[in-house]
Amino acid sequence: MSHAQSPEHSLSQARYEVLQQLEDWLDVPMLVLSFVWLALFVVELIWRLNPLLEAKSIQALHAEVAALRTEIQALSSNLTTKSALEPSESAEG
Repeated sequence: MSHAQSPEHSLSQARYEVLQQLEDWLDVPMLVLSFVWLALFVVELIWRLNPLLEAKSIQALHAEVAALRTEIQALSSNLTTKSALEPSESAEG
């Protein structure tokens, strides 16, 4: 009996090996980046942002809140429209 692998299985095995090599290669850089991110987070918590970055952050937050309000109003009007178009269950019973 021949133990030859199908081309699909060989391709799948090669892809898995390349993915495993990439994952192994990225382990150390990702670990370093995670510690850098953690250090920056701690620095931000302790010393806060500088005033310019804090102002920009607040502006971005206000813009996001305004966008969410608009989206909520649109969803609310859609629900109102849908409920007005559907027949009432109490009228059927």
